[in-house]
Amino acid sequence: MPLIPKSYLREALDLPDWRLTNHQLRKAAILREVSNAPAGSRILDVGCAGGDISIEAAAMGYQVKGIDLEEHRIELARSIATEFEIDVLFEISDAVNLSRLGETFDVIIMGEILEHFHEPWKILEEIALLCRPGTLLIATTPNMASLRGRLNTRQGRKIESPHGVTAFDRRLQNLAHCSHVSSQL
Repeated sequence: MPLIPKSYLREALDLPDWRLTNHQLRKAAILREVSNAPAGSRILDVGCAGGDISIEAAAMGYQVKGIDLEEHRIELARSIATEFEIDVLFEISDAVNLSRLGETFDVIIMGEILEHFHEPWKILEEIALLCRPGTLLIATTPNMASLRGRLNTRQGRKIESPHGVTAFDRRLQNLAHCSHVSSQL
């Protein structure tokens, strides 16, 4: 049972129902993977948006840092964490120069952000600098070739990206070439 109810997220994140449902399904899958990490593991959530994945992971007993480029998203994440009394560190930061964080993590979550970069391998090279041996990288991207993706496109729904979208398939696995980043697609 999620800590943050869907009705709360609908209002806080201002998402249409179809996107909120997709988000909830993706969040559940990510949190299932996270639950395999040892208790107390350090997690970085890159592009955390409203912070609900970070908050849910922290509620599971992990040390979580969520970063996002947009200040209003970080403010929202902080307010949700405060309301639910969950300890999470949220920072305004971009994904381009992650190595400046000077930290390493046991789990790194990149939920639907790689497609917003024209050179995603550069982001993955930055991520590699934050990895410890055995770090789990959980990266999700929209599957525009799926039935849902095709129906959304046909109905005029688009992935919101002011900077364009890079399409991926299983070749993304080849981008995770760092020796201690595992890729599970």
